[in-house]
Amino acid sequence: MNEKKLCFVVGPIGDAESETRIHADWLLEEIVEPVFDELGGYSVVRADKISSPGMIDAQVIKHLIDAEVVVADLSALNPNAFYEIGIRHMLQKPIIHMQLAEDEIPFDISLYRAIKFSRTRPSDIKRARQDLKTSVQALTAAGYKVDNPITRARGQISLELQATPSEQVILDQMKAIQSRLRSLESRYLDATEISNYDKRFVRNALTVMHEPMNIKSEKSLTFRGRLRKIFGTRMGRATFTSTEFTADLDTSGAFEDLERWETEVTALPGVREVSIIPF
Repeated sequence: MNEKKLCFVVGPIGDAESETRIHADWLLEEIVEPVFDELGGYSVVRADKISSPGMIDAQVIKHLIDAEVVVADLSALNPNAFYEIGIRHMLQKPIIHMQLAEDEIPFDISLYRAIKFSRTRPSDIKRARQDLKTSVQALTAAGYKVDNPITRARGQISLELQATPSEQVILDQMKAIQSRLRSLESRYLDATEISNYDKRFVRNALTVMHEPMNIKSEKSLTFRGRLRKIFGTRMGRATFTSTEFTADLDTSGAFEDLERWETEVTALPGVREVSIIPF
C-alpha cells in the first residue's frame, strides 16, 4: 500500500479547554481534515498530535521539512506559528495561509493570499473547505512554483547581481517608484493619534534616496543637519536609514519653495533621488 502524504497543520493551539484550543480544534476537525479526507491519500497531523517519541521541537521542524503540504493558521498572530511559517518559507516549499476573517495580518504576510474563514454561518465552513481544496489542488499541480517573501527576495538579489547596466537603470527607477508609492500610501497621519501641531504635516512628504552611509557616522549627522537647515521648522518627524531619509513636512502655502527645496536637496553630496509631495 502506498504511504500517505503528509499535511502538517501549524498555528495557535493553547491549553485544553481554552478558547484558543477550541478554535484550533474547530479549524482542524471542521475544515482541514474533511478536505484532505475528500482528496484522499493524506495524513493530517497537528503539532500537539505528533505521537512519535523525542523532542517536540525537533519533530515539528522535521514535519515542516518533510510535509508535502503545510496549512498555517495566522489567527491571533501566534509567535510560534510565525516562526514555523518562516522555516517553511525558507525551505521554499508549499504552504497555505489561513486566518479568521476579522483578524488583521502583518503587512509582509498580508501581501500573499490567505484563506479567510469564520464560524458565523454554516455556509462559511463550506466556503472555507472549497477554498482550501482549490488551493491544495493548485499547489500540488505539475509546474507549481512557490511564491513567498523569501523566494521574492532571492529572486531580487539574483536579478541585481546579474543585471546588465541597462537593466540596472530600470531596477533603480523601479526602486524610486516604490519609494514614492510608500510615501503616497502613508502620507497622512491618523488625526485621532496626532496633536494639533502635527496636523499641519504631511506624512513622509519628503523622501531622499542617497548613497549608503553609516547612520551613526559623522557624515550622516552632517547630511541630516543640512536637510534640517534647508527645511527649518517645516520639517517634522524624520526617519533615517543607510540609504533613505524620509520626513513629515508642513508644505501648506509653500508651493513657491518646492522647486528651491528640491534643487538644494539634490545638490547635497550623495543624493540620488528626491521626492517632495505638496499638500
